[in-house]
Amino acid sequence: MELLSRSLLPIAIALATGIFSCFRAQTEESRFAAAHVRDSLEAHSKQRIEVSQLVQSFVPSLTSDKPANRIMALRAIAYVDTALGNELALALTEDTSAAVRVAAANVQLAPTYPYLSTIEQVFGPSGPARIAATRQLLADPKLLADTMVVSALLDAAERHPDSSDGHFNAITILRAVPRETQQARRDPILTFTGRIPDTWTRVRARADSLADRVGSNR
Repeated sequence: MELLSRSLLPIAIALATGIFSCFRAQTEESRFAAAHVRDSLEAHSKQRIEVSQLVQSFVPSLTSDKPANRIMALRAIAYVDTALGNELALALTEDTSAAVRVAAANVQLAPTYPYLSTIEQVFGPSGPARIAATRQLLADPKLLADTMVVSALLDAAERHPDSSDGHFNAITILRAVPRETQQARRDPILTFTGRIPDTWTRVRARADSLADRVGSNR
């Protein structure tokens, strides 16, 4: 019995050593995981503090009377924090400045609906940009056939009631829309053409032509 016990002793020691090593490895792994979680939380907390400080530093620009300052602040915040930038962009889609609204559309809407920023440009403050955006939409048959694009164009027109050039461009685009798509948005298009002021002689004439085409189902 004593001989058997002595022969089993090395096995018992080896087994005990293995169990201890395994336990130590698991303990070290747990410590590493805990340290990783702690470091990640600290890094996230530090990042949030930095973002908060950045936002605070841009508050004067966000509330500035100059649209360029508001645009700069929006783009800077969106660059470092996409979610916060999107929330801010949503708020700025109601800004009094057309340039700021375009910037907000580019920040929040363009990734999901690329054509929305182009549509906003149709009514933007820059003549060359309006022309370029109009041509871009006219050159894309897929967009022209999309009823969502037509609805977005009509919504943009409603947000820019004083842009006669923008309305002229919108009518030009709507005239190029396939008949099936025009008919799918027949009532909203006729409502849009009916709101064109008579004082916008050139635009009014083009709106009447569009209304006649949509209304008669030609």
